[in-house]
Amino acid sequence: ESLRTKGRRPVMKQFDPSSKAIWRHWSGTVLSETWKSALKQGLWASIVYIVLRQSPGFYRGLVGFERIWSQIMAITTFTLTFFVNEAYSCWRTCLNICYNVQGRLNDFSLAVASAARRVEPKDSKGKSSTYSPESRKVLLVI
Repeated sequence: ESLRTKGRRPVMKQFDPSSKAIWRHWSGTVLSETWKSALKQGLWASIVYIVLRQSPGFYRGLVGFERIWSQIMAITTFTLTFFVNEAYSCWRTCLNICYNVQGRLNDFSLAVASAARRVEPKDSKGKSSTYSPESRKVLLVI
């Protein structure tokens, strides 16, 4: 999956939350997307395990890589943790900016709507006032 060179269309199928659809559909589920890859990885791991059990000398030659592996794993863990933390901080900053812009646009819309000229209906029996045609045009643009 991670080495795929072509994108899928669609990337994931649309989710249908009805219970009948969930029990009827196989395509688009996580299991249907990953079972082939999981089976290949399991077979590969089994083959490597059998080979290593059959030739202990080969296994002893690989023991030296344990120290390098542990150091690389520590660096990788630190890098991924740092990246996720920075990505989350960036996402929160963008989200807060979007909320601020949304709030200012809402404030602006309310200010314009409250200042727009209104006209009283000719027969004002329980009817409320409406915006004038010019005010309505401006409010529709906003």
